[in-house]
Amino acid sequence: MSFKLLSEQEEHKVKQYAEAFYNKLKQSDVLNSNRLFGIEVEFSIINNKNKLQPMFSELLSEKISDHYIVPELGSYQIEINPPPLPLIKGCFNSFYNTLQQSRTLLEKNAKQHQVEIIPIGIPFYIQSDLFQNLNQNFTQKNRYLVSAHYFGDYNKDGLFVPYKNGDGFLLPGDTGVTIINELHVQIQSLNIEDLMNLFNYSQLITAPFICLGANSGITNGLELTNIEHQIEIFEKSEGVFDGKPGFPRVGFFPSYIHSLDEYIDIALSFKPLYYPTDEEGSTAFDLMLGIYYGWTRIRYGITPTPHFRIEFRPLSVQPTMIENIALSECYIKSLLTLMNAKVPLLPEHYLKNNFKEAIKEGMDAHLFWNLGKGVNKYPVHEILQWIIEKTSDGEFLEIMKKRIQKKQSPTQKLISETKRIGYTRAIEQYKKCFQNEIPYI
Repeated sequence: MSFKLLSEQEEHKVKQYAEAFYNKLKQSDVLNSNRLFGIEVEFSIINNKNKLQPMFSELLSEKISDHYIVPELGSYQIEINPPPLPLIKGCFNSFYNTLQQSRTLLEKNAKQHQVEIIPIGIPFYIQSDLFQNLNQNFTQKNRYLVSAHYFGDYNKDGLFVPYKNGDGFLLPGDTGVTIINELHVQIQSLNIEDLMNLFNYSQLITAPFICLGANSGITNGLELTNIEHQIEIFEKSEGVFDGKPGFPRVGFFPSYIHSLDEYIDIALSFKPLYYPTDEEGSTAFDLMLGIYYGWTRIRYGITPTPHFRIEFRPLSVQPTMIENIALSECYIKSLLTLMNAKVPLLPEHYLKNNFKEAIKEGMDAHLFWNLGKGVNKYPVHEILQWIIEKTSDGEFLEIMKKRIQKKQSPTQKLISETKRIGYTRAIEQYKKCFQNEIPYI
């Protein structure tokens, strides 16, 4: 596995290019008349024994030649990433159809290679032999290889992922993040003020939506210590403090933002690990924003037109595609509803408390919230009910409404089914829901 970290001089040049581009960008207004949204869905590639199958990500994506299907960080991970759509009537149904078309194509080609794709936050089996040959573990992009070695140096002892029974498994320091399958939701801003509002209200609703979407708290038939464990794995694998003090590279942004400068100053402070494909300021700026992994982060793009957007990252991929689209619609519409209604933001010191509680307890969490009588602790299903009652009707919102009524996340259902009918049968039930597009909850 070859890699090359940047020299101090090269790091300085990348930061210079990025800062120069941002200063130039500030002289012009970045305005959009349409609010576009995008969704990225990641999958694991497994064999008939539910074990991860390395080396298939690039093979499948190259053979399929679908621009929407791309390799992910792990060579046993693959992603469907369609272009954004405007938020208009019927848009989520249209996006769902696009995702399903790509998924059908992907499954057909996977079957020809005796493998299958599965959407679970942590794969069913974490086999130790998978990590013995790291050359096979990563999709062969230079930026992935460089990142793996860099973060591995900071996690030499690896990461111990505990089960509730006191046992657990050890992940090598440069491999942990590759076992995570995420659902990313992106929303373009209309202007800079709108961007800051999107970011801040996303901070507000992060914890309740982690509870609603948790899908990574079980593996190898055993319950992990946290209901939403992939967040902890990601933070410990890549949460290196090489930027401004108090801001980990991966994690919950510890405050709201009051200017775009405030966020950009923090994002550009991190160590660049690789060089942009050219020396244009825009690619350096995109690179620097891209290597900061806040759970809500700001990105800049030039297609279809120059824009800023937020990207919401902490959600596990859902058991079915229809639940992925339903959770995305629920998040987007809740965010915009609360923002447009100017619902008061929760005081900052409650944000991280809520975040940690959500990861640990899922739909059993009690979070700080203001339901109109000042800030108190409430069961998360009451908070979600309060949010969704304010949210306009949608194409798939009923799916999430039922989940809220049942007070259950996908992980919690999988755990209860494992206890009821055994791990193997519970996994087969989970897979059957995915294969037939039957909502898991």
